[in-house]
Amino acid sequence: ANNIIVHNDSNKGGGGIDCWRESSPTITNNTISENHATYGGGGISCHERCFPKVVNTILWNNSAAAGNEVWAGTATEPSVLSIAHSNLSGGLASAYFERGSGFVIGQGIIESDPLFVDAAADDFHLTVVSPCINAGGQGAGLELRARDFEGNDRIGLGRADIGADEAALHLYYRGHAVPGDEISVGCIGLPGMA
Repeated sequence: ANNIIVHNDSNKGGGGIDCWRESSPTITNNTISENHATYGGGGISCHERCFPKVVNTILWNNSAAAGNEVWAGTATEPSVLSIAHSNLSGGLASAYFERGSGFVIGQGIIESDPLFVDAAADDFHLTVVSPCINAGGQGAGLELRARDFEGNDRIGLGRADIGADEAALHLYYRGHAVPGDEISVGCIGLPGMA
């Protein structure tokens, strides 16, 4: 929960997350972007009887030979990935399943640019106009944390957001806050706010 998983490469499957051998993780409020897998599942790969549950997660701009965002495979040991209230680059077409494996699609799947502040500079905060704001699921069984990846209240503007970042009006910095190092200060706020 609450992870930003970016810029990873796998020479097999699962550039961002690789689920295997009868695991059943709950993957909640993560941002998984810019990862690559040589084989399958640039974002998430699951094989050998895995049953992951993905909720409130951004899977964006990942790449793989099969299933840029999600891959489930091995016909002899099928896996099923459940997903709800998540944002998939390329929508359901970005998922690939080997024979016998599959996808359980819940409510709230969107296919919209998450509008990160500056992904090219590794700033995966959500802008105030992101379609991921107030689009997440909440309630019993979703294992939501009380706070996001940097300590903001998880339900800040009415309901949970999709991704590791919960949109909140705040200042933040990137870099190392130690003497002699440079930091960048950002501000998440409404347009025109001083």
